Amino acid sequence: MFIDLDGFIEVNDTLGHDAGDFLLKTLVQRLLSSIRKTDTIARVGGDEFLLIATELNSSDDAANIAKR
Repeated sequence: MFIDLDGFIEVNDTLGHDAGDFLLKTLVQRLLSSIRKTDTIARVGGDEFLLIATELNSSDDAANIAKR
């Protein structure tokens, strides 16, 4: 699953990089708390993340992960 933070650049531009870093750290903590132990989160760009979900048995499993 690809996750892109819309408007993230405005945070850095208006509030500074410290605020942007805080936002990214907070986001990652929330993502990590809502995925399964078998899944992996990777930052692939400035405001882009990739969720690698393993052990999916159906498309419903993927949809449930996306809802979290």
